[in-house]
Amino acid sequence: MLLLFETPAGFAVFKVLDEGKLSNVEDLGNVFSSAESARKMVKLKAFDKFDNTSEALEAVAKLLEGAQARVSEVSES
Repeated sequence: MLLLFETPAGFAVFKVLDEGKLSNVEDLGNVFSSAESARKMVKLKAFDKFDNTSEALEAVAKLLEGAQARVSEVSES
């Protein structure tokens, strides 16, 4: 499973290492409560940096509209 995370600097795509631990919504807070526990759960696969503020705003607008924003192609392998 891949996880998309939007930051002010760009989009990060993570591979989930243990999907079973993410099956319970109540556990999400514990899984990501520290950088160390998050590192055990996900691995960064790609980071697509925004070139400028205009590009960041355009990407967010596309996400809000349900359109596909630019994200580097990433395979789950």
